[in-house]
Formats: sequence, C-alpha cells, structure tokens
Amino acid sequence: MNTQRYFLELSYYGAAYSGFQVQENANSVQEEVEKAIKVLQKKEVTLTGSSRTDTGVHALQNYFHFDYEGEINKHFLYKLNAILPRDIVLQKLSAVNGDAHCRFDVPTAIRTCRALEEAGNIDWFEEPVPPESFNALKQVREKVSAAISWGERGHTKWDFVPILENKLSDYIMPDVTWTGGITELKKIATMAEAYYIPITPHDASGPINIMAGAHVSLTVPNFYRLEHNVANVPWYDRCLDRPLDLRGEQLHLSQRPGLGVELDPAFLQGHRARGWPG
Repeated sequence: MNTQRYFLELSYYGAAYSGFQVQENANSVQEEVEKAIKVLQKKEVTLTGSSRTDTGVHALQNYFHFDYEGEINKHFLYKLNAILPRDIVLQKLSAVNGDAHCRFDVPTAIRTCRALEEAGNIDWFEEPVPPESFNALKQVREKVSAAISWGERGHTKWDFVPILENKLSDYIMPDVTWTGGITELKKIATMAEAYYIPITPHDASGPINIMAGAHVSLTVPNFYRLEHNVANVPWYDRCLDRPLDLRGEQLHLSQRPGLGVELDPAFLQGHRARGWPG
C-alpha cells in the first residue's frame, strides 16, 4: 500500500497553548491535533510543522504535513473538528501532488524528477529542494532535463539575485505577499527580464494576492502565467464584493480603482474561524 503525503490547513486561537509544535512538558496545537487523529483513525500519526512556540499566539492560517499509509476517513475534517477543542479548527486537507514543494533532499529530487521525465512531459519541476541552499538547487539542475521553477519562498529581490546570476531556474514565481508587496514584485520581475527569465506570480493567500499579482503581470513583458487554485475560486468569490472575472483560463481585470475588488467584511466576520475573537 502506497504512502501518501497530506497538507493539513488549520486556524487556532492560542491562548490555551504554549505554541504550535510539540514541546516538552507543555501543551501545544500539534499535540491536540495528533491526539484527535489517533482517536479517529485508530493509529498514531506524527505531524510536521514549524511556527511560533510562545504562549498565546493565534493564527488564521497555518499548516502541518504528514505521511499516511491507508484510507483517510471520508469525513476526516468534519469528525476531527468534532473531536478537537473549539479553539482549533481544521480548514482543509490536501493530498500532495507532483509539486516538490521544497521537501526533497538532493538525491531524492533528482530521482523524482527523472521519474517524472520518463512518465511524460512536465512543464517544470517546481522548487525541488529547500530554498536555504542554492548549492543543492545547482546539483539538481545539473542532473535533470526538466525546466526548474523557483521563487515562492523568496523574500525580497535580494533572494532572487543568486538564482538569476547563477542560472539556477528557468522560471521564477515570486509571491506578492512574501516578497514584500507590489513594488517589490515589480522590481523582481524587472530583474528577471534582464536575464530573459519569465515570471509566474505565486498564490497561496487568496483573491487579493491573485489580483495584486495580476496587476503587476500586466506591466511586465516577461509574464508567463498566473498561479491560482481553481478549486478555491468559488470561496474566493464569496469573500469579495464581486466575483473574479475568470473566463476559461483567463483572468480579466476591470477599470475599477486599486485592485478592482474589495473584501466583503460582513462575509468575513460571519465566517471567521470558530473560537476566533473579533
């Protein structure tokens, strides 16, 4: 039976916890979630995650990942939320796809990419190794044929300089939030233009992130694609004063001021995470 990796998205109100991940002689969010999974699935699961370890820190969005062999209960989130304390809410469970998501060491990344190459054409191999080591990325790049994409974990233009100067990526995918905003994303795109590298703005933060990336993309000649999660679009639309104007595979921008959309505060207030104040 194959082992599948999952990402678990959650929010929590941290007043009752000493931090996110497990700590010695202290209660944590991770410990509560692991206990709930054991009750539901009848087996122990070890979660992996990294975040604040001090008392009373809250989060609207955080993540664990875990490997699991076997069937996941089809009502996994619903039943776990019923078991968990009210100040922890699981939002989404996602099976990990072919995106490397920075989780491989060098030999594993090389083997995985070669297997994907043999299985069929792939557009790119995304973030094969953790972003802290450019040398690791260089080793992978030298041993595979697929195009490399890098950048969703890049912070500010300075992180992209060694990638561009050392020809370590065929595409870059900066995130408008994580890189430092619209102006910084524009600067990164302009830097990449000088190296003839296309950009694909990354999105993992919702409709405002998508729209900000889209507006920058319209201003640069090296725009390639705009990343978004199609499955999330109906939820994104409900958060806004008007839906995203998606026509097939194209996002159309309006002539309205700013980003062209506004968040709907009444909807957000009515759907805030359980146990979250405000």
